[in-house]
Amino acid sequence: MKKFLIGIVMVIVLVVIGMLGFLTFSDYQPEAVEVLHIEPKEIADIVDSDSFTVCTWNIGYGALGANEDFFMDGGTKVRPDSESVIYDNMKNILSNMEELDSDFFMLQEIDVDSKRSYNVNELDLITEVYSIMNTVLPRIMMYHLYQFHGLLWAK
Repeated sequence: MKKFLIGIVMVIVLVVIGMLGFLTFSDYQPEAVEVLHIEPKEIADIVDSDSFTVCTWNIGYGALGANEDFFMDGGTKVRPDSESVIYDNMKNILSNMEELDSDFFMLQEIDVDSKRSYNVNELDLITEVYSIMNTVLPRIMMYHLYQFHGLLWAK
């Protein structure tokens, strides 16, 4: 019985070490200079302007509204109760973006195909409204391996 328990503990230790090793070696390490691929929709001429506006916003993958019980804020949930919450929040985010009328939007946590946001393609929702904008999708954030996690827009 004692050997069995030691074996179980060893398996757990090896699994934890394996997970830490995987996360360490698969963590995305950006180069000192990253080349970003721009999908141009329309070229805007803000270079000649004396000033421009910039809005940075972590949209919380379209799920973190005022009533969300998110575990990182002391709550118990990782995602909202239904897909409709994502669509309602994205509608409000787009409405706020329109009111802000910024020359540049740098948005974080835009989900494209993620379980936490019911696989809603938030990028499509945004680009339907802002179809004239240029988009850049940098690959960032550890633990989101090979997924895009941020977005930069320029009018």
